[in-house]
Amino acid sequence: MVSIWFVVVTLAFAAGIPRVMIKTVFADLLPQDDEFVKIYNAHPNFGNPLTMFVMVKRKNGDIYHADTLQKVWDLTRNIDLTDGVDHDQIISISTEKLRYVEATPEGVDVRPLMGDAVPKDEAEVADFKRRVAQSPNARNFYVSADG
Repeated sequence: MVSIWFVVVTLAFAAGIPRVMIKTVFADLLPQDDEFVKIYNAHPNFGNPLTMFVMVKRKNGDIYHADTLQKVWDLTRNIDLTDGVDHDQIISISTEKLRYVEATPEGVDVRPLMGDAVPKDEAEVADFKRRVAQSPNARNFYVSADG
């Protein structure tokens, strides 16, 4: 008699198997009392909990000024020096990963947007602005349309 009940209960559970949904929700694994997780939960459409985005915005005008570009350079370097940061994932208009392409008589030249130094004068800033315009990634994802 016990084996019949065992079979009936097993069959009842087996009938429900097609309706069982197995999934892992990453957000459920995060500590909900952590300040970073609270910010992530408050802004669910902006980024993900493992990525940090920083925006530098001038109050007047665009970013194409030597002092603003220096701030971006310094901020990027300081973030890179922070413990626990995946250095390979840091991308900014001042890192070597963001590049522009230029046709030359010798072929195609691919170089970092900013190179090894921040533009210092108006001519260098203007050249940097031109390079940003030549870089689809920079102008679509890293510099807003209004600069």
